[in-house]
Amino acid sequence: MESLSSHASLEERGEDVFLTFKAHPNSSKKEIIVSEYDVDVYVNEPPDKGKANKAIIKFLAKSLGLPSSSLSIVRGVKSRNKTVLIKGVKIDYIEEKLNIIRKK
Repeated sequence: MESLSSHASLEERGEDVFLTFKAHPNSSKKEIIVSEYDVDVYVNEPPDKGKANKAIIKFLAKSLGLPSSSLSIVRGVKSRNKTVLIKGVKIDYIEEKLNIIRKK
């Protein structure tokens, strides 16, 4: 199985990790789909007044076993293509969590 850090979805800078993914608001269910090259995050909330972004942060944090305060959207606030900064973790930790999600 190919490591997620070998492509553009994950990037480590010091003690922080940047996760790039495609958001899918107004979905029928909340889920994260991890493929060999992409990450897709589906949430129920609409892209209205930041509701979907808040839901994405909360859902990603829960899925990764991290507090919501350690995640923030740094690119793509008004776009489906987003980059989230994950503070204070190593890329190996995020890779492990995403690989667990991918195997489900």
